[in-house]
Amino acid sequence: MSLKLKIVILIFRAVPLAVRRAVFSGLAGLAYHLSLKHRLIALYNLISSFPKKPIDEIVDIARVSYKNFALIFAEFPEILCLDRNNIGKWVSVRGLEHYESALREGRGVVLITAHFGNWEMGLAAMALLSRPPTFVARTLDSAILEEGSIYIRSTVGIGIIHKENAMRPMLRLLKQGGAVKMLIDQNVAADEGVFINFFGRPAC
Repeated sequence: MSLKLKIVILIFRAVPLAVRRAVFSGLAGLAYHLSLKHRLIALYNLISSFPKKPIDEIVDIARVSYKNFALIFAEFPEILCLDRNNIGKWVSVRGLEHYESALREGRGVVLITAHFGNWEMGLAAMALLSRPPTFVARTLDSAILEEGSIYIRSTVGIGIIHKENAMRPMLRLLKQGGAVKMLIDQNVAADEGVFINFFGRPAC
């Protein structure tokens, strides 16, 4: 871990969690209003997916989505303090036996989820309570954030496969009987996926 990252984590964790949540919630509201391009994309996708919902509800969902992302960022460093005894304060786990049963078959496990709730805490819970999965993620634009995300996940045993050219490492891991976790609610390049009907629209 670089000295710069150590300093960032120390400063970040010196701020009480409640304060971090409040600050990042405020920043999320600011980002919603300032980023016209991303706000319009979010509203367009929600309107297309839920054409019968009133516009007020659509706007509320978009705002809450921004806030949820911000809260995940605020809470992410808390993973550094997690263990099997306190993870229950963050995550309610049900059905873990199905994951472990699939692992025992030795053929590899593919875990599919979405950017919903605090997926980072859910991933940490699986890593602490059972065999840690390997997470497929894109390389972050910020070098310090990329280093930080890899380090924090690694403290609970989570490995990373970068989604750029991820197929071979994924297949290798699955052949070894490992588990791969992916967030699949975003478009991929047309030459890397298959178009299906998603909420009445073709999506890849």
